[in-house]
Amino acid sequence: MPGPEFYQYLTDAQEKELAAIAKQIVTPGKGILAADESTGTIGKRFANISLENVEDNRRAYRYGEICLKLLD
Repeated sequence: MPGPEFYQYLTDAQEKELAAIAKQIVTPGKGILAADESTGTIGKRFANISLENVEDNRRAYRYGEICLKLLD
């Protein structure tokens, strides 16, 4: 029974670029920041500090989290 067939969708250069990106992501101290907290979850955080759960406040909160993380 033959194995599955895989079609080549990336050029050799694209494969090398993708491999380099993947290697950077798994480098110690690096990774992907998930900043997609639901409006309900972030709303609970905001309620604790009496902050209105609106897009501008959510954007500012995420921006602040990212900036503070970069300062570490």
